Amino acid sequence: MLQQGHKGFIAIVTLLLVVFIAACGGGGGGGGGSTVAGGGIGGTGVTSGTVSGFGSVFVNGIEFDTDGASRDVDDEIDISNGSDDDKVLGIGMVVTIIGTVNDDGVSGTAESIEYDDEVEGPLTDEQDDGDPDTRTFNVFNIIVVVDRNTTEFAETDYDDLEENDLLEVSGYFDADGKLLATRVERKGEFFLDVSEVEIKGKVSNVEDAGTFMLVGLDDITITIDNATEFEGLPDEVENGQFVEVKGILTDANSMLASRIELEDEGFSDDVDKISIEGLVTKFKDISSFNVAGQRVNASKASFEPSSLENSITDGVKVEVEGAIVDGILKAKEVEFED
Repeated sequence: MLQQGHKGFIAIVTLLLVVFIAACGGGGGGGGGSTVAGGGIGGTGVTSGTVSGFGSVFVNGIEFDTDGASRDVDDEIDISNGSDDDKVLGIGMVVTIIGTVNDDGVSGTAESIEYDDEVEGPLTDEQDDGDPDTRTFNVFNIIVVVDRNTTEFAETDYDDLEENDLLEVSGYFDADGKLLATRVERKGEFFLDVSEVEIKGKVSNVEDAGTFMLVGLDDITITIDNATEFEGLPDEVENGQFVEVKGILTDANSMLASRIELEDEGFSDDVDKISIEGLVTKFKDISSFNVAGQRVNASKASFEPSSLENSITDGVKVEVEGAIVDGILKAKEVEFED
């Protein structure tokens, strides 16, 4: 199963928190409005969630001033002028922002914004899930679920999706490994040997001949040639590395890689302030569960509503705020998200 990754994230977090340490001491698509709900923890840190509005950028109930912030959107890097974010980003994109949140908890200043889709490829194998408001299909080996009411659609809509559409999907993985889409953008029709696709996973079956596979995509052989670009890697890959591969499918079982990028799985092991939106997975009890792939201990957290403490389980969408210590997010607040 493909997993979420935050490319270059450890290095970015470390750099920006070092820069700021002297000064600080330490909802999903379908909308488009700029409604502020909830609020974040004050100070410099990390905010990860869906874009819910513009006029700045709204994420996790925080309105971020983005003027001068660096943007890395699908490997396209530029600087925000504070007024064109809606032309570069989109409602429903799951982004990671590093920056300062003000003491009011609902406003802040972004230093960097990063977006990377979970998968880009052709729609195949639609399944009848019996629900008139959801559609379930595959993009490579990922089961994608779109919702008529909560998924944001770009260049298409819920009813117009069809076989062989080339789709870019952002969202959250549930406990069964299904990708619940917060945003789906149609890039056009998929064509072999022409359309660029993107897949992520752990490298396996590396061969001296310049081929490898990704765990969970064992039916696709990826080929490296002299034109392949590498990011964060020497001109080769090793088994066990988590990577994003861009390229074209030359047939149903072969991919020619144009770019291979080493990615980090999850966040840094130590982050002073972090707010993460996502689905609960791997729930054991309130001291041990995951949100967006990040392990959480909420045994000392406050819950909103308070009944959430006893009802939280796999599949519940929440926002968690706290600090990551030795790889575990020590939650101060856990809030239910619609």
